[in-house]
Parts: sequence; C-alpha cells; structure tokens
Amino acid sequence: MAKKEAVVDTLSWEGTLSSSDFRVAASAFMEKWKRICSAFPPWSWVLCPKQPWVASHEVEGYLSLENILLKSSEEELDEPSCLGNEETCSSEEEEPIDNATLEHPYLNRPWYKLHPCGTSEWMKLLFHADPAFAKTGLAIELYLVAWLSVVGQVAGLRIPFEMMKQL
Repeated sequence: MAKKEAVVDTLSWEGTLSSSDFRVAASAFMEKWKRICSAFPPWSWVLCPKQPWVASHEVEGYLSLENILLKSSEEELDEPSCLGNEETCSSEEEEPIDNATLEHPYLNRPWYKLHPCGTSEWMKLLFHADPAFAKTGLAIELYLVAWLSVVGQVAGLRIPFEMMKQL
C-alpha cells in the first residue's frame, strides 16, 4: 500500500511547519536518508522530556545524527583525487572564494545569508520558485531535505542530490 504524502498549498503557505508536520517531515527524511545514504550512520528521533509548563500534548523531540566525522578543508586537500591531474589553463589569478556568497548547489543562485529568523522567507522562496509546487502543492516530506541542503553546508553536511527528488 502506497504512503499518502502530507501536502500544503504553496500559495497560502507561510514557510513554516507545525510540530506534527515537522514530525512527518522528520520521519520521511530519516527513511530517505537510510535508503539513499546507507553507508552513513542513520538519523534518529530523540525524545525530549515533557516540560510541565508546556501545554502541548504532542511528544516533543529532535533529529539527531551521531558518529559522523566531517573532514576539514586541509584533510580534503591531502586526499588523492579520483579525477586525476587537473590542468590549469587560465593565466589570471583566481579570486578568493567568499563563502558567504557561494551559489546554492540546487537552486543555482547566490545564497547570501543564513539566520533562523529568515528561515520561513527563504523556504517560501525555495518552493515558490518551482512551478510544479504551485500545481501539486508542497510535500511536507521534502521540507527537511530542502532545509538541510542549505543549512547543512554551514556545518559541512552535504545532502546528496538524490534526496531532493520527489518521494
């Protein structure tokens, strides 16, 4: 039996998820990661103790990825490349790369900022830019994959492109 996706209308969407939608997105992300990135440790859902002053009846928790080692830039340079020797054919000196204005790997446009207060705005931009979502709606299951494709890079976590494909 096929799983039914949770879908929201992108035209009226504010760019945020409810706690129950986040849980749906987290479960879908963990499943997809396990299937596509089986060589890496799995993500897990860690339960948080219920706080007496919080009125929510839902179980609180967060996603966790443990036992993963991210190489530093120096280590990556020391590793042998499978691409072979690269020839330099430019006589111009290369400009230093400004990490704050690198192009987003999936959006193919410059990405200048990362701040939690702006998350809903750039998530709306991300999903409003794709006309397919205007017709079909946004699959909640894609939210965390899209979010981590941006935010994960700050911590050195690269999300494989295969995870960006529709469920």
